[in-house]
Amino acid sequence: MSINANVPDRQRLLDAIQDVRDDRSSTNWVLVCHEGGDPNTIGVQATGSDGLKGLQALLAADQVQYALLRVVTRVDLSNTVKFVYIYNLGENVGFAKKGRFGIVKGDVTKYFQPFHVDMEISGPAEISDEVVIVTKLVENAAGNADHVRDAAFVQGKQERGYTPFMQKGSPTKTSNPSLSEASGGAASVATGSSSSSSGGGSGGDAPTSGTRSHHGSRGNLADAGTGKATGVPGKPTVGVVATQSQGVKFGEDLGEALREMRKDASTTRWVLGTYQGGSISNPIVLAGKGEGGIDDVKKLLTPDVICYGIKRVTDMIDGHPTTKFAHFVWIGNAVSIMSKAKISTHKGAIGEFFAPFHVDLTVSEHRELSDSIIHDKVAAYSGSKSHVK
Repeated sequence: MSINANVPDRQRLLDAIQDVRDDRSSTNWVLVCHEGGDPNTIGVQATGSDGLKGLQALLAADQVQYALLRVVTRVDLSNTVKFVYIYNLGENVGFAKKGRFGIVKGDVTKYFQPFHVDMEISGPAEISDEVVIVTKLVENAAGNADHVRDAAFVQGKQERGYTPFMQKGSPTKTSNPSLSEASGGAASVATGSSSSSSGGGSGGDAPTSGTRSHHGSRGNLADAGTGKATGVPGKPTVGVVATQSQGVKFGEDLGEALREMRKDASTTRWVLGTYQGGSISNPIVLAGKGEGGIDDVKKLLTPDVICYGIKRVTDMIDGHPTTKFAHFVWIGNAVSIMSKAKISTHKGAIGEFFAPFHVDLTVSEHRELSDSIIHDKVAAYSGSKSHVK
């Protein structure tokens, strides 16, 4: 059996696909099937201009079909076109037949390339609820899906952390109280007070001449928060703010550095936090910030520390610069197993504090973190990375 598909009316197929790609055409989907149930022969089954709902009506659970759908989504106030490739391997197609149809799948897919999102389904029911599945996939590919949790998300939720043993007959804690005050006269703040919009501004970042970073020497991370790690001589120990997760506090200087970095006019490109004094029971305070790249950050990432950082990245979408943020966690190889286990309970609070961001990664070696790695991850998320095969 040939691995190449036979297309009796090849020109019609090419014209139908091109019609979907043409912005001037109202046609926004094309459906291709195996003619007469022949695994080697394909042809155009239908085209339409009624979007996913029209396409869905013709998807069958007893057929193998291929479709290309054009979707328009908003990216930074501009309409952009994305293409979704759908492979319908019907659940009612016999096992042996699925194998024969699968032989030509690679050849058939070539006709539909390039596309931004691909889906494999086993029948129309898998996308019946969705305009949601397709829309969400496309928004993720475009980088404009909203992953930011608002303050209402945590209202009424139980605080994470240690829950003391409740004796029989003792009153039960049924709701989450307002944010606790941190020890030592710390101020309480509402969740998300340091957040800005997901896009982080217009993204028209002016290039900087040279780089400048503020941090202590390689051995001074343990003194973060005392002024030694921030390049601010004589700065007193910072205040801390409580978060929604019990037992996790953040230095006010770290929050201020994050807010400053998100401003369009700011030249700061990265901010790094670590546990004050190297103890995970202490607040997470500012360890450094700078205008350079990840190589500057690595000077502070030693094997015996845990750090949390965020990097500002400029991503090009359809020729327009847009701002994205990458959140990274550094857990050095020399950090004890006990400490690694304990900080897992801090993950939720740390994510909320550094939000909003577009991508995140956890690393333990310098080779796992670089400007190119972050740019690739951001580009894959935003849809600006080429996936053409």
